[in-house]
This record gives sequence, structure tokens and C-alpha cells, in this order.
Amino acid sequence: MAEAASTLRAGTKTTWAGRRVKAEVRWYRGAPTIFVNGRPIHGGSVLFRTRSGYSWPSLSRIDPEIVTPYVFFNVGPEAEPNYDEIEGHFSEVFDKHPRALGGYIVNLGPAREWVFAHPDEMPVYDRQIDWKTDRVAQADACWASAVWRRDSALFVERLARHLHRVFRGRIIYYQVGAGTCGENGVVFDPYYGGRWFCGDFSATMYAYFRDKLRQWYKNDVARLRRAWGSASVTFDTAVPPERVERMRTQWFAFRSPTRSQTADYHRALSEAVEECVMLWAEAVKKGTSGESLTASPLGSILDNGLNAFMVHHNGKGAFARALKCPHLDMLESPASYVLRDPGIGDTSSMIPLGTLRLAGKIWLRDHDSRTCLVRKAGLSSDKWLAVDGPWLDTQVLFRDTAYSLLKGGAFWWHEIADKMFRLPEHVGIARRLQQVGRGVVHADRTTAPGLAVFVDDRSNYRQANSNRLIFAMNYESRRLHWTHSGLACETYRLDDATDPAMPRHKVLMVTNAFCMTDAQAAAVKALAKRNRATVIWLVAPGIQTTHGFDLKHVSRITGFKIRAVDVEALPRITLIRGAHPWSRPAGPDGVLGSFGTSAVDFDDAGGRGVGPLFYADVAGEKDVAVLGELDALAEPGLVVRPMDGYTSVYCSAPFVHNALLRAIGKDSGAHVYLDTDDLLHAAKHLLLVHARREGRKEIRWPAAAESVFDLGAGRPVKHDGRTWTVDLKRHETKFFFAGPANTVEKIRAAMRLKTGAW
Repeated sequence: MAEAASTLRAGTKTTWAGRRVKAEVRWYRGAPTIFVNGRPIHGGSVLFRTRSGYSWPSLSRIDPEIVTPYVFFNVGPEAEPNYDEIEGHFSEVFDKHPRALGGYIVNLGPAREWVFAHPDEMPVYDRQIDWKTDRVAQADACWASAVWRRDSALFVERLARHLHRVFRGRIIYYQVGAGTCGENGVVFDPYYGGRWFCGDFSATMYAYFRDKLRQWYKNDVARLRRAWGSASVTFDTAVPPERVERMRTQWFAFRSPTRSQTADYHRALSEAVEECVMLWAEAVKKGTSGESLTASPLGSILDNGLNAFMVHHNGKGAFARALKCPHLDMLESPASYVLRDPGIGDTSSMIPLGTLRLAGKIWLRDHDSRTCLVRKAGLSSDKWLAVDGPWLDTQVLFRDTAYSLLKGGAFWWHEIADKMFRLPEHVGIARRLQQVGRGVVHADRTTAPGLAVFVDDRSNYRQANSNRLIFAMNYESRRLHWTHSGLACETYRLDDATDPAMPRHKVLMVTNAFCMTDAQAAAVKALAKRNRATVIWLVAPGIQTTHGFDLKHVSRITGFKIRAVDVEALPRITLIRGAHPWSRPAGPDGVLGSFGTSAVDFDDAGGRGVGPLFYADVAGEKDVAVLGELDALAEPGLVVRPMDGYTSVYCSAPFVHNALLRAIGKDSGAHVYLDTDDLLHAAKHLLLVHARREGRKEIRWPAAAESVFDLGAGRPVKHDGRTWTVDLKRHETKFFFAGPANTVEKIRAAMRLKTGAW
């Protein structure tokens, strides 16, 4: 698409008073981008929490591009907002930040009066809640309630219309959510008070669930009975599964494919949440005549492994229709929490960002990265990582923000612990990052081809109510291996394989595709042939079919004879040295000898033991190379085979080590930017490196770059066109531009601008 012309000049202290503002999303420099009055912005915002009174966050000093109040609203029976309250909040922040635009996080819940008026529209759980008196949580209306949808959408439309008129469009986006924390999670989030509530057994949900079943099973009761393993269920008697049924599995990690009531309920609840989100987004567009942007928490499927027992229940797993919704511009989430550790970890999104890019949507990040001051605020734990000292804070904040900028994402700084960003070093790095953001919006952020990881949202519904397999497969490996392989990496939904805009990735990895269909498998193979790529199949793609568990189906998909053993054990694979060039991958610690588990697994707890165990039967196979054996079975666990136009790799462990991914990438023709296991993210003209170890790093660029520019330091880098070296301290972060010289000048000019100075 044509790029917007932009005249960059030094800014003066302008205000938005009286100026009409229109926001939209356009493609610009390879990424969906926020445009305001025809100009691209990066969307860096500071969150203003409203508790008792009004608090000014530490980062209000950074000249924010956008200021974002965060308010819970209770929807009453008349669906009439308190205009004076929120208008006062915005007037206050705009008075203090006259150059800033506004964003607004709208958290919805039913007021007590609404509950009194509509008691039948509230959820009914397996543990009784008196919504009129119990203070277990903010009251949640039934997500399937037509009454709640009507009233909440009308509330949002009225609120957006009023604010859009009063402030003449200066509030450029509305993030709307409901449920616990306003993140579209339902009240039985087990972290809320430690209580786990199961199901929604209200008449409203019964009716909605049954309508969904009729739709999915095409009103064929025989199909429903086969899928549920019940000879008596009908569309008029089907109900959400009870507590024990929701925890039941048939084959260790897997729910029975012929006992689908739990998976169907999870899907129904997720679609109910998704439908509410689309209605709220449409309401914002109506209220603002399409001149403001919309966002909502949705699609956090990559975190299913971290808290599978919770994420199964929280209802954000469906987002395929929302991706096509013309009213929804951005999907919001934090980065995943565990394994954000400096050096070894990452700050990747809970949402498959490749999918968002293909759909033309933006990731709006809740930027809540912790600092060394968090421990003093009582939020320190393994989950809420706090780092040691202000220098390390600056490197982590740089890493996390640069990742969002490189991916084309907007964000809001979230000072989740009071004064968490109060040190001069915090304010200084945040101010610098706001400047960098203004610059790199003009860099080409097109997805760089390399490693494409395909995940399956619907298979998540059919996994055990625990985190063993999926944590290792889609969470731990995403943080520790995919982005430490030296390859550019992006994540996608399985169905994205047919998208004609898919980049020409040379390594395709299929993770939790346990319900994979023949059509989906054919699409992945066709993509591999088009790119002459390597496909890595993990564990058992396609094992769960409509007629039961099917190993022959897995074999057809992967191209290997796959067997299974009904045991649960550590899925460690020992490489057979000399068997294949990939079986001696070199890493900083020497030649890789094994993978599939980590150091914490070698104890009596067996914390990462998974089951069943799968392996490749290579008896009589002449063109299969065995690279490694699954220790527990002494059977082939890592095998490779040339196929018609692509290479097929089968791995019985739930992840592939970063050193092995790097070796596979090199042999498959993927560009390897870095030979070390440092964290790396790349776009067409941007590169983020966060050092795991101290040392000199040699960076190789895939094409001749006219200029290389260190965005953090603000200076050019000596290079020979395609390579340059940088000496990094342990845990130091660098963010580079590599591309045309005229783009560097445009970036530098934009970095000198003040907020609102266009």
C-alpha cells in the first residue's frame, strides 16, 4: 500500500484543543500501523490507574504520546454512563499533557441494580454464589446473555459517543473488556481468592450451548452422540460438563476425542466471549463514527500451557472470527509472565503475532515489565519477576519495548506496583524508548522469513487440565529456544498456512496440532513445497480424530510410521553423534548431547514427565535417518526423511533445542543472523539482540545494508554491508536499524520530535 507522506520537523508545544482527530489503522512500512490525521505513530502510552482519587504514574514525566486512564464501570439497567466522572479524568490528564492523545481502558461489569433487575442473566456455578451479597469478585453477567450484550454494548456506544464529541476524537482508542480484571476472564479464575468455579449452568448458557451444538453438529443427533460417547444425549438435554468430567482424560495428556463435551463447552464459552468483544468494538465504532480505534483482550492461546487449568476456563481461546471483524483493530494482552528472565528468557506475546499481522490487526501490549523496586512493593515471585539493580532494569525494559516496536505493536506502560518506575534510570530509558518508537515506525517492519511455528487453538480444548505437555511445547520452548536459535521467528494459527501473504519461511514447526485434519496437513505440506522448506512435526499431529485416537493418521501426516506406548516418562532424546549433520549441533556449552528435558526434570518429582510416549518405527525404512533416541523407550525419537519437494522431521519430544533449530535452519536455507543462543528478533530493517552471555557477537544481515544504526545509542555502526560486530555485556540489549541511508535520516528526524509535533 502507498505509504503516507510525512514532513518531519522540530516540534513546538502544541495542544489538541479544538482540533478534530481521526484515528485509523493502515499498512505502513510492512506492518499495520496507527495513523492519526494521516500521520503514522507508534502508539506508546502511559497508563493512569484510578483507585481512590487520581494517581500520577512515574512515567507521566516522559512526554507520552498517549495518556490512558483505566476505569471500572458498572453497567446499570439504564445503561447510562457517568459522563462527568470520566470526562473529569480526561480533562485532568489532558491539562497536564496538552500535547498527548488519549486512550481509554473500559472495564465493564454489571451494577448491583442490574443484577437485581436481571437475576436470570447471571452465571450459575457448581459452587453457589449470591450475586446480590457475595463479594467473591466483581459480578460477571453470563457471557451468553442477550440482555447483558444489549446493555453493555449500548453503554459503550453512549460513552464513546459522548467522549468523542467532547474531546473531538482526541481519545483515539478504546480498549473494552469485562470479567475479572477487565481482561475477559470469567469470575472463576482460580487466582481470584484461590477458588475454582466450574461451568456456567444457567438457563441462558444452556440455551446458548445447545444452539452452538446444533450449529457444529449440523443438527445431527447421531453425530452429537458419537462425539460425546453418549447414546442418550440430545440437543435438548445437553448441558455443560460437571467438575470431574472437565478434568477427565483418557490417554494421559489427551481428552478422549469421542468424549467431546468438555472441549465443546470450552469452545462455546470462548465464542461467547469473542461475540461480546465484537459487539463492544462495533459499539465504539458506532459511537465515534468509525474515527476511533478499538481493542480488547483476546486470543491469549500461547499461555494455555502455563496455567492450563485456568486458561481452559477463562474464555479467551476463540478469536478466528474476531480477526475478520472490521470493527476490531487491536488485540490486547501482556507478554507471557514466566521466563522473562534476563538473558535466558524472552518477552514474547501470549497471542500468535504472525496471525495478527496477516489479519491486519495490531498487538496492544500491557507493558508491565517489573523492575528492581517490585520486591519492595511485595510483588516478587517467580511469576512476577523482578530484576537486580537499575542498570539491568534498563536492559530489560529496552528488550521488552523494542520487541513490541519491532513487531509493529502499540503498548501502554503499566506501573502495576506503585512507583515501580520511579528511578531516574527508569524515566530516562522510557523517555528514550518513546523517542525510538517515534523513529522506528518509519523503518520497514515486514516479517523476516525464518522459523514459522504453527499452533492450534482448538487442540488446546482437548488437552489435560494440567500444563506438562503444552507448557514444554508452546510456552517454555517459545521463551528459551525458538527466539534463541539465531533465526527470525514468528507464530501462527494452524489455519494460516493457506494465507497467500505468508512469508517464505524455510523452517516450519507444527506444535500442538493434535486435532489436525488432512486438509490442514496438506496446507502445511503445500507451503513447505512452495518454499522448499523443512517441516518439524512434534509428538503426534492429528492423533485426535472424530472417530478416536488414530496413529495411522499421524503416520500419514508426518511421513513416518509412528507408534505409541501407554507410559508416562521424561521425553528426553539423546542425539546419535555422527548419524547426521544435524545430530552434532554446536552451542556455547559445546556439542549438544540431548534435549527434551531441562535440569529441573532430573528429580523424583518427574515434573515434566508426559504421556503417552510416541516414537518412529524405522524397521525396513531405507531413506530415514535416525538422529536421536527417546531415552525412556530406547526407540527412535528424532528422525528425518526427504519428501517430494520438502524435508520432513519427526520429534517425539515436545520441543526442539535452539542449537538444533539453528543447525536445521542453516541446512534448510534459512538465514541465521547469529550463531550464539542470545535472544534475537528480526524484521526486514530491524534487529533486537539481548545477550545471554558476555562477548563479541558477529551479526550477519540477509542483504546488503547501506546503513546500520544503533537506535539506543543514537549513532551509526561500522559494518561491511552485510556483517558487523558488537561487544555486549551479559544481559545487555541492542536495537539496530539496517537498511537505506535515507530511512536512517527519517528515523533520526522523527526521534527529535516532541509529542504532537506534526
